[in-house]
Amino acid sequence: MLRWATCSSLPQVYKGLDIITNKVSPQEQRLCRHHMISFVDPLVSNYTVVDFRDKAVALIEDIFARDKIPIVVGGTNYYIESLLWKVLVNTKEKSSLVSGTVTDRKVELEQLDAIDLHCRLRQVDPEMAAKLHPNDKRKVARSLQVFEETGIPHSEILQQQQEEEGGGPLGGPLKYPHSCILWLHADQAALDRRLEQRVDDMLAAGLLEELRDFHQRYNQEKVTENRQDYQHGIFQSIGFKEFHEYLVSEGNCSPETSALLLQKGIQALKQVSKRYARRQNKWVRNRFLKPVYPDTQRDSSFSLLLLYTLVAHQKIFLSQEQCNQVLGPVPSQPWMKASCSVPAAPRILRKCPEGTRTCPLYGAKSPADRCPLD
Repeated sequence: MLRWATCSSLPQVYKGLDIITNKVSPQEQRLCRHHMISFVDPLVSNYTVVDFRDKAVALIEDIFARDKIPIVVGGTNYYIESLLWKVLVNTKEKSSLVSGTVTDRKVELEQLDAIDLHCRLRQVDPEMAAKLHPNDKRKVARSLQVFEETGIPHSEILQQQQEEEGGGPLGGPLKYPHSCILWLHADQAALDRRLEQRVDDMLAAGLLEELRDFHQRYNQEKVTENRQDYQHGIFQSIGFKEFHEYLVSEGNCSPETSALLLQKGIQALKQVSKRYARRQNKWVRNRFLKPVYPDTQRDSSFSLLLLYTLVAHQKIFLSQEQCNQVLGPVPSQPWMKASCSVPAAPRILRKCPEGTRTCPLYGAKSPADRCPLD
C-alpha cells in the first residue's frame, strides 16, 4: 500500500531557508509524495498551529479516503500533538493570512506589558494565570485571546477536553485510534556529535549564502527600521536569528570581527540545536512513556523505538513475536524487569483468545487486547 508523508515541522511550511530547515530534497520527494512543505509566504507572520492542523487534517482524511496510509514525519512537537490529539481550542477565524500584516488578536496582546497582561488573565481566568509565569507572554496572550473570542476561560475548555472519553491529564482523546508511533532514539553523546556535524554539513551545502540571500530579501529592511521580529513566522526558525549579528554587520566591520561573529553564530546554532533536541526527547518521553529497545547489532548508541500502538489513549502492547519481526530478537536487559502499571483495556477492543500475554518491555502481564496490527 502506498504511503504519503505529511511534514509536521513548523519552519518547513514556509518558502525559503531550505538548508537551515532541513527540508526533504526534491529527489526524495519524487520517491514519496510529500505535503505541507514550502507553501506559506515568508512574510506571513500569523500562520498558527490551528492553520496547520486544519490543512493537514484535510489532507490526512483525503489520503485515508483513497485507501492510502498517511505518515506524519517531523518535527515540531506541538504540531504533531495537534494532529494526534484533541488539544487545540478553536477561536474566531482570521480573515486571511496577509503578508507582512498581523491580523490576529494574540499578537496584538503580546505587545502589552507582561505584568498588565498577566493581571488581565488573572481577572478572567485565575486558574490558568496561576499556571503561567507573567514573562511567558505568548501563552498568557493566547489564554486571553481564547477568553475574548469564546467567552469561556481557557482552563475550562481544556478541562472539558480532558474529561471527554479517552481524554486525560495531557489533553483530549486521540483523533485517530490506530496510530503507530515510531521514534529513532540516540544516546545523548552520539546525538550531540551528529547535531554538530549536521551544522557543519549545512555550512558546506551553502548555508551562509542562503542566509545572506534571505536576510537581504526579507529582513534587512526590517532591521534598518528596527522592527525585526524573531518571535513569529519563519524568522523564529533555529538557525536564522543566531546569525543576526553576523548578517547585519557584514561589510560594515573588519574581516576579523566578521569572522568572530560568524564563529559565534555557528557555535550558537550548535548549542541551540542540542537544547532543542533535548526538549524534543523530553516531550516524547512524557507523552509516550519511554519504552526502549536497544539495537545491539548496529551502532550501540542508537535504538529503534516501536513505542506502541495508541488506541483511545491507552497502551496496546505488541506480542513478542511481532516485536521480533519488526526489530529482531530483543536482548534481555535489567531495566526490562521494572514494574509496569498497565491501564484497564478500553471496551472498544476485542479480546485476544489466548488470555493475557507478557509485555516485552517490562516483563509484566499486559491486557490481552488484540493489537490493531494483528
